[in-house]
Amino acid sequence: MKITKITVQKKRKDRYNIFLDRGNGEEYAFSVDEGVLIEWQLKKGMFLTQEQEEEIKASDFKKDALNKGLQYLAHGMKTEYQIKDYLFQKDFPEDAIHDAVEKIRSFGYINDKEFADAFVRTKMNTSDKGPAVIKEELKNKGVHLSIADLALQQYSEDKQLAQAIRIIEKKGKRKKNESASLVKKRLTEGLLRKGYSLSIIDTALKEADLSHNEEDEWLALCSQGEKARRKLNKKYEGSTFRMKLKENLYRKGFSLSLIEQYIKNTEEEK
Repeated sequence: MKITKITVQKKRKDRYNIFLDRGNGEEYAFSVDEGVLIEWQLKKGMFLTQEQEEEIKASDFKKDALNKGLQYLAHGMKTEYQIKDYLFQKDFPEDAIHDAVEKIRSFGYINDKEFADAFVRTKMNTSDKGPAVIKEELKNKGVHLSIADLALQQYSEDKQLAQAIRIIEKKGKRKKNESASLVKKRLTEGLLRKGYSLSIIDTALKEADLSHNEEDEWLALCSQGEKARRKLNKKYEGSTFRMKLKENLYRKGFSLSLIEQYIKNTEEEK
């Protein structure tokens, strides 16, 4: 096979179209990166075997994979797994992906430990996520768990506690007629979803300023109690009514002693 013509692509000045004569006249054969063109010293009149053509194409796949990987890195730090997955989605063959990743690593552009350290610092400073959620995100990005654990050491318990307290004081405002117990339950569930441990949450709830007082609790109980009474009066009476009322208010997070006082007061008013 003879190279009959080499032209620069119109949209990609770093890529060249190779035309071959395989015995039936000139035809477009394939395109290559400028680096591959130079590496193989391709020029008009040069003869290629079928094996050489396949090797040139393989070289071009590797070069293109490398370029695509570097372009992907230009948008920010990435893990080795992310680069491999990105190139896989671009339909590069496994050997081209492996070669590209090895070269990028040799350039010093891939370092999962540095990535994990930077990722944890960013999440600590710009989000309210706890360590468990951050660890899961690192896992999803292909970071080995041992590397993630090392990176998370910078997220000390003191820092976790301070963050949890800030979240509690921001989200801890009592909703209309909400018991203090339900407020804590709501906050606990929210912090667990964000990745904080129960021990950190318990300490944060004790140290945070929730500004909940006995008067607020009593007023909330009275409001919830009146709603429950109107609903239950239609179905129950006597001791069954009192039992159902207790159950209703207890599920809403009020203490039994406060519920007993409320029931006693309402019965005395009759």
